[in-house]
Amino acid sequence: MKKIPIFILADHNLDDEFSRKKIFELKIGDKLILQSLVEEIEKSDLFSEIYLIGNPIKLKKLFSLPIFTGQHDLKKNIKIIFDFSKAKFPNQLIAIITCDILPKSEDFKRFFEKIEKKLESSNLIFCFILNSLLKVFREADTLIKNDEEKPKNYNLVYNFFILRPDALNKKIIYFLIDLLRPLRKKRITNWSRFLLCFLKLIILIPKYPFVLFFLPKIFSVISLFKKYLKGNLKFSEIEKIVETIFIKRKNRKGKTCYLEVIDIPSFAEDIDTEKDYEILKKELQ
Repeated sequence: MKKIPIFILADHNLDDEFSRKKIFELKIGDKLILQSLVEEIEKSDLFSEIYLIGNPIKLKKLFSLPIFTGQHDLKKNIKIIFDFSKAKFPNQLIAIITCDILPKSEDFKRFFEKIEKKLESSNLIFCFILNSLLKVFREADTLIKNDEEKPKNYNLVYNFFILRPDALNKKIIYFLIDLLRPLRKKRITNWSRFLLCFLKLIILIPKYPFVLFFLPKIFSVISLFKKYLKGNLKFSEIEKIVETIFIKRKNRKGKTCYLEVIDIPSFAEDIDTEKDYEILKKELQ
């Protein structure tokens, strides 16, 4: 299997003190969380290069890896990755991972064994996991009826993606980061979250006027949301709408977008709070 580069998002918002703390202070055993993550990535021997995005002064004291200066903004950091990949890795797959999860090298190997046959044709691989598998509390994102099964509660894995930047509608990705990022951790109902997204969509149209061309797809998303509320949504439907929205038309030759249902909690158990940290610290030590 051909190795791919991986980019670790090790940056934080300036107003998020815990986010800064978990990168440069919190430890599992005698190592920082980020140090342990880098060590496991190296041990997996699946990645050709490792890049860090964050505070270069602090990170250079810890690692001898290539470092990009973080912008304290997810959209800007993703743009840095995309722009660099276009020049350095044209039309190639890359992986993006956040710095606050701790998959073991064996977890990476299990995951890549699962997707190995899909890598060559893939433009995007993203994952869901059963909510009941998570050791840290997370509200379920999605109620999904997977084919003939009864609907179950799943979570999107926000922390790890494999993608081919040159094949993606990048403007749509930047737009959705602006649209969804502030709402992800709000303790609100799904209907409230949906209405807030719709209102913010209207506010963002002057900044992203091209979104008007995607109105038919937006109505498709609304239709899927109704199916979700009834517990009739299927993974195949999510996969299809994600492909049509995120993958450029010219790059949609056959199936190129894959939704993987994984049973590896470490990819989804990000450390958002002190309580999360204490749970995972106890589990991993």
